[in-house]
Amino acid sequence: MRARLGDFGLSRLLVPSDACATASTRELVCCTAPQGTPRYLDPDYHRSFQLTEKSDVYSFGVVVLELVTGLRPVDVCRERRDATLADWVVAKIQVGELREVVDQPVLGEGPGVMASVEAVAELAFRCVVPDKDDRPDARETLAELVRIEGMLPEGSAPN
Repeated sequence: MRARLGDFGLSRLLVPSDACATASTRELVCCTAPQGTPRYLDPDYHRSFQLTEKSDVYSFGVVVLELVTGLRPVDVCRERRDATLADWVVAKIQVGELREVVDQPVLGEGPGVMASVEAVAELAFRCVVPDKDDRPDARETLAELVRIEGMLPEGSAPN
């Protein structure tokens, strides 16, 4: 029951670039293209076509929201503006309704666990901010997770 996360779907490919080739040289070009599920992809990518470390932070934030809520990243049954999990949860957090989106079994775990769930949800909220400049970087995210782990009641921290 210990989850391991890795590879949010960015791929690098070295390919010969005929566009960059001259009569005497042929260059290899590193192409980075997003692969995988669209709702995990940094929305800033659609504006800049650049993938950064903070693109991975965004994807991580979506995964954390899935863990907190027990929901999928897209639900077409919600209103269109709230169809993506990130948009829906962010809207709920902004109006103080986090408890409405937390997975039901977690709510019964007690106040100590709920405090850490709220902290994790707040971190995820910061990770899925649309503007990459407003997101924490990976080091900040890890430091916050370590801090949150210290909040857990005795005996409930993962090994």
